[in-house]
Amino acid sequence: MRFQYINRQIIAGFVGKAVELRHMPSGDAVLDLSVATTNSWKDKQGEWHDDAEWHNCIFYRKQAEEAAAVLSKGSAIYVEGRTYTREWEAKDKSKRKRKEIIVETFHIIHHIRSEKGKDDAPPPADDAGDAPPSMNMAGFDPR
Repeated sequence: MRFQYINRQIIAGFVGKAVELRHMPSGDAVLDLSVATTNSWKDKQGEWHDDAEWHNCIFYRKQAEEAAAVLSKGSAIYVEGRTYTREWEAKDKSKRKRKEIIVETFHIIHHIRSEKGKDDAPPPADDAGDAPPSMNMAGFDPR
């Protein structure tokens, strides 16, 4: 029996650019989204800091059309898929690489409005600031 390797990425974050559905020469729909996730930590002075990490998420065919219909810049999204590294040669003959998540499933994350009323910000922590702001997924529904 052959060993089954695991290539699985799971992220939850925010769409970072306008959603633009394209079509390949075959006619199949493709959607390329940048999704931001954050890593939060508290410094010695007790202040929270966030580092953003950007993920290139690729949707194909019917899923691309469905995602383009419901997502926009700032939408909160849960994504599962496999990692793929695409390599190509640029016009200047330099070699390029780009790590992508080929999306197998996604869900919109519905979250509660923040205190300031901004939909694109995660809700404030309920526990007096003990949890990192990026870890508070109040209202997360992975259905």
